[in-house]
Amino acid sequence: MDRHISLPSPDQPLTITARLLKSWSTKVGMASSLEKEATCYPSRPSNIYIVGAQCTGKTTLVKSLQEQFNGHERCKWRGNPIAQPIVLTEVARGVLQKHAFTADDITSSPTKAFEMQRLMLEAQLEAEKSAGDQWFISDRSGFDPIVYARRYVGQNAAERLLASSTYLTLEQNIKQSLMVVCEAGADWLFDDGVRLMPTSKEDW
Repeated sequence: MDRHISLPSPDQPLTITARLLKSWSTKVGMASSLEKEATCYPSRPSNIYIVGAQCTGKTTLVKSLQEQFNGHERCKWRGNPIAQPIVLTEVARGVLQKHAFTADDITSSPTKAFEMQRLMLEAQLEAEKSAGDQWFISDRSGFDPIVYARRYVGQNAAERLLASSTYLTLEQNIKQSLMVVCEAGADWLFDDGVRLMPTSKEDW
């Protein structure tokens, strides 16, 4: 496991792996780890993005963080009690259901795949705006639709999204946040009938 950690520069978010986060949590506690390592706002912690491929443990980690920060007595920033983080989840699933997309659309129709990612980018921004000034934990970021557009539609599609005002706003949020990357390759991959499934562990 790579334990090299670099504090973020003003234009670069801190990125760590879920395994390293688990190590921090075990040794010194999640809250103190975030306070020590994350880019911060004056009065609250940075937002936290949990990102990675499907079935890499993002939801499990989000739930674990939610439990960690449950209750004002356990949710402190620089020694002072603060409100619990807002948890942003299932943004992608909401887009699929609202617009009647299926997981197959992303591989069978470039037009639908691009529209799906555009809508997911917009939905992510709306979810983050709904948090207001409250800090949040999100199980995806503005990067996710870009990656999927690049993978399943093409470079031009990804560049179109990267140039959008929606993405540029999300990018500024990401630059001030902590990003946790959940690595693929675990043994619990399964098909829930909604998410896009890789054809193999190598594809994953």
